Amino acid sequence: MRKVSDYIIRIENIGIILNEEAKERPNIIFEKNIRCIHNDKKSQYTMGKGIGLYISRETCRFWGGNLTLEYKEIEPIWANYRFEITFPKWLSSNNNPYKRR
Repeated sequence: MRKVSDYIIRIENIGIILNEEAKERPNIIFEKNIRCIHNDKKSQYTMGKGIGLYISRETCRFWGGNLTLEYKEIEPIWANYRFEITFPKWLSSNNNPYKRR
């Protein structure tokens, strides 16, 4: 849950639509070793091992933030992906015990 005291970073991108399983559960893309692309000619060239979003979300959560997804199909094979990263402001404050001095 986002707090007023959090920093927010939003990233939007257009990409290939999710497969049917991921459309029903969009947060599945954050699970380890999951690639949720369609099996069509356009997506056969998509690279990746299905680990990047898992690591990103786990890192955000470790530091008290989160990584979420809003997903909307815009054309038959294209979708708009909106990722939101939140992290607490204390990470950038002088009270952060991990901050370099």
